Amino acid sequence: MLASHSETEMMISVVIPLYNKAAHIRHTLESVLRQTTPAAEVIVVDDGSTDSSAAIVQEFANKGVYLIQQTNQGVSAARNRGLAEATQPYVAFLDADDEWLPEHLATLQTLICDFPTASLWSTCCVIRRGGKYRLPPSPFSGGWRGIVDPFFEAYAKGLSIVIPSTSCVRKEHLLAVGGFPLGVKLNEDYIAWCKLALRFPVAHEATVTAIYNQDAENRCGEPQTLPIPASLPFLVELLHSQETPSRHYRGIEACFQRIALATLTNAKIQGASVDVTSLIRLAWEGKCYKAILALALLNVLPAGLLSRIKSLRHQHQRQQAQRISFDREGRPSFFTES
Repeated sequence: MLASHSETEMMISVVIPLYNKAAHIRHTLESVLRQTTPAAEVIVVDDGSTDSSAAIVQEFANKGVYLIQQTNQGVSAARNRGLAEATQPYVAFLDADDEWLPEHLATLQTLICDFPTASLWSTCCVIRRGGKYRLPPSPFSGGWRGIVDPFFEAYAKGLSIVIPSTSCVRKEHLLAVGGFPLGVKLNEDYIAWCKLALRFPVAHEATVTAIYNQDAENRCGEPQTLPIPASLPFLVELLHSQETPSRHYRGIEACFQRIALATLTNAKIQGASVDVTSLIRLAWEGKCYKAILALALLNVLPAGLLSRIKSLRHQHQRQQAQRISFDREGRPSFFTES
């Protein structure tokens, strides 16, 4: 059920980009409709799906879910279309295979009210894979809330502090920075968050309100060649730009190193190839000399060792997730502060 404008002064539009998620979109929409604070509207932008995704969404039309269909143009174009169609000043994004816990929109609404100068607000997620949950790393302890400053240094320590399914933006400001970049297939959301953070405050609450689903069918594939994330040349551009405040340089360099190392690590573990020369060249162009040394060292480490390290890290994150209470269906119900 969606909210009427008389129920609350501050309303949030929900935008869901959709492409071939027939196995997940029903659960995703049900999680939106279970919110304790209802959305003003739910906009699903079907980006040319070839499965039954759109038909499933149409089943929710009588519950206020609005379906837009377009030819396949990519996730950024779908999000931008939903952003443009949204009637409310605040827009929360949700990927079509992720889920929200019942208090997600209520938490965002309180965060917006408490930190009205921000233009990007976010909460935490848990990652689900193989039926197990883990808490991704964060620079903030459970329950922390406030303005993230300096943003880039915090972001480098926990890239998951802002992901599409935990984010809410001020519509006019995301439009002002160009929305989500078109033609980008990897890290397009990182670029949008960074553009907002350069111009406006970012508020965060370290409370788990969303499930990031890595079991989704087109998320778990392991390609033979991993592309260079679009965020890396973008971060290099920021380091060269005279418009970038000098106080952000260290954090931007840290973000570059974190993403570059993660790219190479994942490629080695998956047995995929990645253009290491291009990674090092970008690091050189950005004068990220620590990243060059780290990439060179990482490149000679055996994949088995890296896989073992990653496995241990995920084991620790699953232990951290034990602080989460689960409902009878095995889904997280709320986050308990440590």
